[in-house]
Amino acid sequence: MNKENTHKEKTFVRQDFLKNTISGIKKFIVAQVKLSAITFLIAAIGLDFIGISSPFLKAFFIALLDFIPVIGAGIVFVPWIVFDALWAGGNLWLYLTGLYLILLLARQAMEPFIVGQEIGLRPLYTFGLTLASVLAFGPIGVFIGPLAGIVIVAVKKSK
Repeated sequence: MNKENTHKEKTFVRQDFLKNTISGIKKFIVAQVKLSAITFLIAAIGLDFIGISSPFLKAFFIALLDFIPVIGAGIVFVPWIVFDALWAGGNLWLYLTGLYLILLLARQAMEPFIVGQEIGLRPLYTFGLTLASVLAFGPIGVFIGPLAGIVIVAVKKSK
C-alpha cells in the first residue's frame, strides 16, 4: 500500500512538472510576442521618421524576424546599412544604424524583465541564465537559458 501511494505521488509530481513546463513554454512565447510588438512599434515609428516608404509593412517584417532569437532584426538592418553605406551614398545608413541600435538596446533591456515576468522568474535570474548559457553554448544558449529558467520554475512549482 505504501509503495502504491509513493508511485501515485511520483506520477502526480511528473504530471505537474510536465504541465508547468508546457505552461512556461507558452508563457515564453507570449513574452517573445510582446517583445516583437515593441520592436514593431519602435521600428515603425523610426522608419516613418527616417522617411522610408511603407514603414509599417517593413516594421512588421522586421518584428517577425525579431521573434526568432539570434537572427533578430539584424538580419534586415546589417545588410541594409552596409549596402547603403557602400553603394547608395547619402546619410540614410547613419539613421538606420541609430534605429538598429535603439531596437537592439531596447530589446536587450526589456527582454529579461518581460520574459522573467511571464515565466515567473526574477529578471536578474533570467538575464544571468541567458548570459551563462550563451557563454557556455554559444548562440544556441539564447534558447537554452530561458528554457532552463522554465524548467527551474516548473521544478519549484511541482514540489
